[in-house]
Amino acid sequence: MAVSPGAGAQPIEGVNLDELPEPVRLGVRVEMHRRSVGVIDALVIVPDGISYLHAIGAWTPERRFPVLIDDGTAQAAEDIARFSRGFKPSEVVRWSHPAVMPGDGAERRRLIEQTKRRIWGLPEDEPAAKSWKTDPRLAPGVVVMNEEDPAWTAGFALAVGRAQPIVWSERLGHIGEEMSLRDAERFARFVEEACEATGLSWRKTGDKLDGVTIAMRAPVRLNNGQRIVALTDFVGRHGDDPQGEQRWGWAGHIFGNEARAAYMAMSALFYRPEEAWLFNGYQTTGSPWTDYNLAPAREHLEGMGLRVADQGRAGSHRAWQLASQRVLRAGLVMVNSRGMRDHFDLNTGTARPGDIPVLDVPTAVYFIHSWSAVHPGTRGTVAGRWLERGAFCYFGSTDEPFLQSFLPGPAVAQRMRVLLPWGAATRIDRAPVWKLTVIGDPLWVVGQPQQRVRGDVPLEDAVELRAKMASAAREGRLEEAVRLLSLMGRDGDIASLVASALRDNPEKVTPGLARAALMPVFRAGRGQDFIELYRRLGPDEANDPARRDALWHVARPMLEGSEPERVINLVLDHVRDDETGTDAAAIARAMGRAGGTGAAIAYLDRIEPRNDRDRRAIEAARQRLRGQP
Repeated sequence: MAVSPGAGAQPIEGVNLDELPEPVRLGVRVEMHRRSVGVIDALVIVPDGISYLHAIGAWTPERRFPVLIDDGTAQAAEDIARFSRGFKPSEVVRWSHPAVMPGDGAERRRLIEQTKRRIWGLPEDEPAAKSWKTDPRLAPGVVVMNEEDPAWTAGFALAVGRAQPIVWSERLGHIGEEMSLRDAERFARFVEEACEATGLSWRKTGDKLDGVTIAMRAPVRLNNGQRIVALTDFVGRHGDDPQGEQRWGWAGHIFGNEARAAYMAMSALFYRPEEAWLFNGYQTTGSPWTDYNLAPAREHLEGMGLRVADQGRAGSHRAWQLASQRVLRAGLVMVNSRGMRDHFDLNTGTARPGDIPVLDVPTAVYFIHSWSAVHPGTRGTVAGRWLERGAFCYFGSTDEPFLQSFLPGPAVAQRMRVLLPWGAATRIDRAPVWKLTVIGDPLWVVGQPQQRVRGDVPLEDAVELRAKMASAAREGRLEEAVRLLSLMGRDGDIASLVASALRDNPEKVTPGLARAALMPVFRAGRGQDFIELYRRLGPDEANDPARRDALWHVARPMLEGSEPERVINLVLDHVRDDETGTDAAAIARAMGRAGGTGAAIAYLDRIEPRNDRDRRAIEAARQRLRGQP
């Protein structure tokens, strides 16, 4: 498909949809709808699924606002804070509904459908699709979901937000499993029959229904005993095509608990990146590596209005680690590398999932690499760690795909620039079914910033967080004040408050306050204060894997500096299970520089390596300490 590189302004007014290539047509339809909806400049936080459903029930076809779930977990709080920093609402409120979610699946399904119909003003006795048939902005795809799967929160929001019919499916299995080809064919035909039942056209790209959002747990890959392919590349193709080249739609996959799935959907509906990060892990000379050089993507990304941080040359592991010492503020990331599910080889050196940076805002990741998404629900994989960090869209491989199966990053950027949605922008046109998977909303587009409208959120008794935070701060309830500041995305204020407390009233920095302030202080770049907070954490909080990753992002340059003894004792207790060799080697090198070569070697001798990679890292560190090459 040829696309014009000169379409940076993304004009869509007066466009004749029939004259556009099919994937561009789909993206323009989605963008037309986005631009027609006003966004109330507020973020609503609710405690549970039933409140989430009723809050979205206050949306109208003309106005809406983001809704996220705070289920009390650290991950939910981080997701809300990350979204808040990206969306930048003028107001953040809490709201809850007294109802209880129906325990019966049929009742839950009925409630979801009724709420969607009420929002769109659809008659009870008329298929929703009938009312959407003539408006090109509406019904760009279908959402497949199960009322008992926690990712219903994403499915419901995307069905309402993009005016898509819901396809109710039985459960499909778990993320880490493999689906048989027979089961995949059965599921794909089920989706096609559901599309047919809507009465809307769907049989070829460019028809009414072009997207399939799978919002539920399901294996990401299929295995027929001879080859492995991705579920999201299998669904949306005609089964009577032996090569799998006849695509009728583009699929994407969202999974997770209620809070995380809601975060992924709301990011796709309301968030627009402001910055992109390009990291060339390939050498910049010689074929085929030069064909995948990311540097030319800058032109297209800047044409979309994004600031671009570009590695610019072949990136090393050292360059990656330096970038990871601080929070990553890019909402769109492109990386090329080699390796396996649990490591990625750069031009020089090898990075691990623990090296993936902490994300400041919701992020879409295009990762050219083998195996990265084989188990995206597991943090020990490349995709799994990006998702844990807060990626709301991800494109990567479930197996060994071979380099040529990926679109070069500049081509993806060019396609996104002319409004191809995520599911289509990342895939080669008319390619056979293969191993690459789309995670996230396949209809997400980087269009123009949405129109913000004034007005209160139409939810009775919503409580504004700013006033609650001010009251907590006045009354000395610092932990509560910090939690509320974090949900509002105000990391700088938290860092200032903590710095003052550590300096003037260190006894007030309790384990609870340390827990609430730790990641905001990291994101604010206050390394020394971060270390002081970490020392105050309780054992459970300090051993949290995500917090340990942040500790190592901060501690590594300190270990390599002139006063490593300031952090050695802390990191000794926090060697990561999946980074045993590299962490132990870093500690031993710091011990050696501090004058304790014998103690450093003795420390390495006590380490129990978990695998061959650990053994190699420990042995290499031991030899360096002994002065051996």
